[in-house]
Amino acid sequence: MDILVSVIAATIKPIGHQLGYLVCYNRNKKELRDQLENLETTKRDVNQRVQEAKGKSYTISEEVSKWLADVDNAILHDELSNSNPSCFNLARRYQLSRKREKQVNYILQLMNKRNSFVEVGYRAPLPDTENIVVPGDYQVLESKTSLAKDIKNALAKPEVKKVGVYGMAGVGKTYLLNEVKKLVLKGEDRLFDRAIDVRVGRFNDVTEIQEQIGDQLNIELPKSKEGRASFLRNNLVKMEGNILILLDDLWKEYDLLKEIGIPLSKEGCKVLMTSRSQDILTNNMNTQECFQVSSLSEEESWKFFMAIIGDKFDTIYKKNIAKNVAKECGGLPLALDTIAKALKGKDMHHWEDALTKLRDSIGMDIKGVSDKVYASLRLSYEHLDGEETKLLFLLCSVFADDYKIPIKDLQMYAMGMRLLNKVKTWEDSKNRVMKLVNDLISSSLLLEAESDSKDKYVKMHNVVRDVAIHIASKEGNMSTFNIGYNKVNEWEDEYRSGSHRAIFANCDNFNNLPLKMNFPQLELLILRVSNWLVENNLQIPYAFFDGMEKLKVLDLTGMCCLRPLWTTPSLNNLRTLCMLRCEFNDIDTIGELKKLEVLRIVKCNMLDHLPPTMSQLTQLKVLEVLNCSKLEVVPANVFSSMTKLEELKLQDSFCRWGEEVWYKDRLVKNVTVSELNCLPCLSNLSLESWNVKILSEINSQTCKKLKEFWICSNESDDFLQPKASNEYATTLMLNIESQIGSIDEGLEILLQRSERLIVSDSKGNFINAIFKPNGLNGYPYLKYLWIIDENGNSEMPHLIGSDFTSLKYLIIFGMKRLENIVPRHISISPFKSVKTIAIQFCGQIRNLFSFSIFKDLLDLQEIEVINCGNMEGIVFMEIEDQLNICTSPLTSLQLENVDKLTSFCTKGLVQESSQSIIPFFDGQVSFPELNDLSIVGGYNLETLWHKNNNPTTNSFCKLQSIRIEQCTQLRCMFPSNMFASLTSLHTIQIISCASLKRIFEIENQSFSVKTVVWSLNELHLLDLPNLKHVWRKDIIKILTFPSLKRVKIHGCTKLTHVWKDNTKETRSFDSLERIEVEKCKNLKYLLPSSITFLNLKELHIKKCNGMMNLFSSTVTKKLVNLRSIKVSYCKRMRCMVEGDQEENDEIIVFKRLSRLELDYLPRLDSFHSGKCMLEFPCLESLVIKRCPEMKTFSYGVIIAPRLHSMWMNDKGFGVSSSPTCGINETIQNFPKQAVLHPNEEEDCSDSDLSR
Repeated sequence: MDILVSVIAATIKPIGHQLGYLVCYNRNKKELRDQLENLETTKRDVNQRVQEAKGKSYTISEEVSKWLADVDNAILHDELSNSNPSCFNLARRYQLSRKREKQVNYILQLMNKRNSFVEVGYRAPLPDTENIVVPGDYQVLESKTSLAKDIKNALAKPEVKKVGVYGMAGVGKTYLLNEVKKLVLKGEDRLFDRAIDVRVGRFNDVTEIQEQIGDQLNIELPKSKEGRASFLRNNLVKMEGNILILLDDLWKEYDLLKEIGIPLSKEGCKVLMTSRSQDILTNNMNTQECFQVSSLSEEESWKFFMAIIGDKFDTIYKKNIAKNVAKECGGLPLALDTIAKALKGKDMHHWEDALTKLRDSIGMDIKGVSDKVYASLRLSYEHLDGEETKLLFLLCSVFADDYKIPIKDLQMYAMGMRLLNKVKTWEDSKNRVMKLVNDLISSSLLLEAESDSKDKYVKMHNVVRDVAIHIASKEGNMSTFNIGYNKVNEWEDEYRSGSHRAIFANCDNFNNLPLKMNFPQLELLILRVSNWLVENNLQIPYAFFDGMEKLKVLDLTGMCCLRPLWTTPSLNNLRTLCMLRCEFNDIDTIGELKKLEVLRIVKCNMLDHLPPTMSQLTQLKVLEVLNCSKLEVVPANVFSSMTKLEELKLQDSFCRWGEEVWYKDRLVKNVTVSELNCLPCLSNLSLESWNVKILSEINSQTCKKLKEFWICSNESDDFLQPKASNEYATTLMLNIESQIGSIDEGLEILLQRSERLIVSDSKGNFINAIFKPNGLNGYPYLKYLWIIDENGNSEMPHLIGSDFTSLKYLIIFGMKRLENIVPRHISISPFKSVKTIAIQFCGQIRNLFSFSIFKDLLDLQEIEVINCGNMEGIVFMEIEDQLNICTSPLTSLQLENVDKLTSFCTKGLVQESSQSIIPFFDGQVSFPELNDLSIVGGYNLETLWHKNNNPTTNSFCKLQSIRIEQCTQLRCMFPSNMFASLTSLHTIQIISCASLKRIFEIENQSFSVKTVVWSLNELHLLDLPNLKHVWRKDIIKILTFPSLKRVKIHGCTKLTHVWKDNTKETRSFDSLERIEVEKCKNLKYLLPSSITFLNLKELHIKKCNGMMNLFSSTVTKKLVNLRSIKVSYCKRMRCMVEGDQEENDEIIVFKRLSRLELDYLPRLDSFHSGKCMLEFPCLESLVIKRCPEMKTFSYGVIIAPRLHSMWMNDKGFGVSSSPTCGINETIQNFPKQAVLHPNEEEDCSDSDLSR
């Protein structure tokens, strides 16, 4: 056996280390299993901390999220720990053992990386109060601004927890809330750290209110209603800072604590509420202060009115008519706004008629709506241009209060109900509805709604909706009805018949639907179960649609159709059918809906085929089948029969074009792409395929007719597919694994008309063909281009010969032969509109552009270069260019693994001697807009800025974030001539720069300048083995950092101090909240007495073996906000607080310290070496581990009234309430701790600390 081992080992590699893989086979196997277990344990710990951070509404850092993803990947793809080949299969055992060792090393790297982040998250940034959107005309409401200040003053009172605001509908309460929010969140005198907006309304129940709060806190509430209030309450209590919760539009009483979970007992937690009723606020909600929002004065009403009208009246008569119109609006902003927009630009007879109608208007009994508001809204409605606009306005009233109405749904409903005159095509209806919606928005009868998705939405003000419902009910041409938002569990009997034309039923709480109803005039029915977590969809009874003979539009969400409903005679007139998350056993009879024009099927997971009967839907104009992942069968002749089809969308559903598939015990031949050539009206196409060659079946005539398309041909499962976007009307994504001989005419047309083009080519010949100098006739529409040369086979040295005049985003990956984007000899840029350029893994590229082209890129905002080893500079300058300076609009510059990079601009003739240092920014280009700078792996980079020449005016004035990593030749970061230019810096990260000695440097000792204030918030200095100085005395005299909150220093082994003591006290660091120092073995002391740290909350020290104490008792008195101290693995640390012989009678108070952790401090003998009294009024947690020399906590009296238990080496102990014993007594009585010898410290795993 030994001989065999020798032979095999010699065959593989005759080296002792290689043989070791076989000898250590079992050990490596066990080691891998052990490390995987450790990794899973550590992952659970980190996950728990992540959940706790989320509970505090913290934002989880990208570093932690990436680490968790890497860990999941390592655990998920572990195939090595259990594999066990035969002992005779030595080659396989050798390979496994080698892989296991590598995997163990990788896991150890993950474990070490885990220790680089002490905190998993950080407090989310404050809301951008400067950009709170309110109507521009409302900015002139000075009375509301004054009232907002009064409300702010009320909220500032410590005893006031609940404040109310009341007033009639349309008086501007919601606007006032936005004004208050801006006041209390901004400025030095801000009252709150966070504001949470909650829209209550008439029908929102407690669950929906809690959901709104949970969404804004980024916490996931329990699915069950039980315990939600306590869960929310606990999370709000844990949150740091002051919180204001705004409850807008209350209609009834709520128990804030028991029902919702708002803990007003928490310090800094307050509620601001609005309602139309003062009684609800003062008597039901018991507000301590209540403010009335009154109507505007006549003078302010006129000023507000004229701000919208903007016209100057040429006669006194016209001006008086306008003043009287404004007066009739009763000082209500909503009425003034709608009337002004309705009459703006109209002739005088319109004004006179409006004044007459306003004066003669008859009051309507609409609850909460004043006669003035009704009259003004009614008049605005009457002034709408055309019957279409009025009908669309009334149709919007079918949706509930504050419902976000998708405009594309309005298009479907309006088209299906025939509300649009002389509109025959789907494209025309889209344009018409957008025009009508814009008219309604301009009239303030609809509001634009925010959305994170690509679709556009509108909303209707609840007062406007009330008036619209009233008008619809009186006129009878668009009577709407809404049911289900009052949380009933059934469709009540009295609402099962009527003359409504449109009904919206929210069925979330329905147990079932009625067997039969009678709505003979009904044209639109929306049945919606919006809660996708409901396990069983609501079943539709077979006869449910009887009595709805005029039904034209049916929109179903979360419904179950177990019987073939489509044969029901009542659905014979159906023109639009939408099904989202519906279940149906039989779709074969859908061909009976002969008049159907729009069919949308989305996320219906039971759909596995489209039946042949769909070929009978010859009137169909729109067919959308989206996110139906099980759809595999579409028989031939289905699409070709739909000759009126304008839109066909098959995204994330069907992709097996032309294939034979096994379905219901037989082979079925699927539809071919060539059937699309039989659709003369087709203008919008979305499809996917697994074979790019099938696109050749689409003829050139069909391609030319396409105005919009989203086509993805994917021959590989790992192809990244960006989703559809409204930003791009045409998208073509090609992932090509096969050899493409030629490009047919149809594909060429698609390429030339694409606005977004993504090409991944493993062979390279396709890229060569479409981008060669004499290739296709340009890309005039192209806005987004992503080229992926998967195997580096493309032969192109440049992107030339093509028209890229519209290109905004350019991403190139893996083009190994690419030398420049544009050749140096070309002076006119084909990329004049480009905004973003990303170049990745292009090993031969040396520059992106010549200087003559770069200076003309006036829209360029982002440059990213990754893994381009030959990159020398971003811009190449000829000799004649070197006297010129250009200004770049660049906002972000990201460079990674650019080994040869020395400067932003490389020059044709190097004028400096070989001994001179070349700065990266040499002054040839000015960067007044640069916001983010990151350079990782710039191994030849020696300095960023020229030390002697001052930057051009405003260059770098907006730079906020800078990250420099693995720039091993860099010696200094910020020379003094750059101090005044970098005042906007917010975050500095410097990592693994082996030669760096100084962060800030004054080159000229006679340097004299006024104090410069930086906006720096975070400073991270990691793995800088030669760093000797952070802030020297002379630096602190010049630079101040009033906003600095976090300092993190790791692995700076030559650093002896962070701040040096000074004779003069400085308050430059009073905002500092957290200091974290690790692996700085020569650090002697940290906090000098000359610098105040009034806001310091957390102090974490680890593996700093040069420190003998943490700080002096003099410094202790200034740490009034310190809450957490963690010190570990400091083998020379003898005490935390160095005592003074003269302080025996003094009292040292750690006013807010709540947690103290001391671990692996083998020489620590006490916390405080003096005999004075120590007070810890807030200390709750004390942990002392592996401190064998610690005989006592302090030699004086200790007072810790809130400390009830402490931990010694993972064991908990009760602590006596007596102020003179407790802590000391526990330490003295505890057995001597077993601890590793200090010399073994480096071998001790950091993971031990997390246990």
